[in-house]
Amino acid sequence: MKAFSGLLVCLFLLGAFPARADESLKAVALRPPAEVGRAAIRLSDVFANVPEGIDGDIAAAPAPGKSVTYNARILGGLAEKYRLDWRPQSLADKIVLTRASQRITQDMIRDAIVEKLKEKNINGKAEIQFDNRHLGVNLPMESSPEFELSNFDIDPAGKRFRTDLVAMAGASPVVLAVTGRITLYRDIPVLARRLPSGTAVSEADVTWTAFPEDRLAPDAVVDSSQMVGRALRRDTAEGTPLHSRDLMEPRLVARGKLVILKIQNPHLLITAQGRALQDGGIGDTVTVTNTQSNRVVSGVVESPGVVRIQTAQKVASIDQEKGRP
Repeated sequence: MKAFSGLLVCLFLLGAFPARADESLKAVALRPPAEVGRAAIRLSDVFANVPEGIDGDIAAAPAPGKSVTYNARILGGLAEKYRLDWRPQSLADKIVLTRASQRITQDMIRDAIVEKLKEKNINGKAEIQFDNRHLGVNLPMESSPEFELSNFDIDPAGKRFRTDLVAMAGASPVVLAVTGRITLYRDIPVLARRLPSGTAVSEADVTWTAFPEDRLAPDAVVDSSQMVGRALRRDTAEGTPLHSRDLMEPRLVARGKLVILKIQNPHLLITAQGRALQDGGIGDTVTVTNTQSNRVVSGVVESPGVVRIQTAQKVASIDQEKGRP
């Protein structure tokens, strides 16, 4: 008898008897959270090592992108129903199954709305804010994430929009109303650095920034040519949108500084020295004092430090006071 038993052991070790498949030796175990790519949940989606003979669909899968949770009570009921050698270890046992999906994202919808704006000749930068902050569409994995926007409409005054998103989920269309607000932006010139009052703006002082069109004032500076070569009326910080009232012609005459007073016609040029009582740019009318007579006259700034007197009488009086014929 002992010899026969030893023979059996030897034959088994030598492979004379086939061993049972490894899969059949593995115990049934609860799977970790996972995605389900089908429209139904199978027993093997919940438990590992389910015998092939009893595996099958046990429930409809949740909607694409959604999840379902099987707690310890449900899991225990499944194991008992299908006679699986598994029992919950605690009430904390659970599995979360998520339906895999193709997702139409907010960015994809936003890009499609920009194209719709172009079709309506609304170009430039646009910020699109959806009323539904969690907007998005989940489609089954076998579907394509392609869609179209139909019935697109926009209110030019309030910049509100509405459209219908249409996508195919198998043989059935998915239709979703999409609403929100559009803010259009325009690139405008601003100062690249802080500049003090009276500074003449150069090309190097200008940079560009996007600014909401509905917040632009009627006199807003929207072209760099409106800035370059002109002077600031006040200290201005970098990046500040400018208005036409914030700029003036460069100061060619400064208050308190000496200037040349002159009148000129085809036959005569008369000059005198004066002191400016006002700042002024080219074409501005300023008052000045004749430094010899202390008489106050007015004139037009013609060039740096030069004021052309407006009337021949005043220039003549200046000339007479200087002893000229």
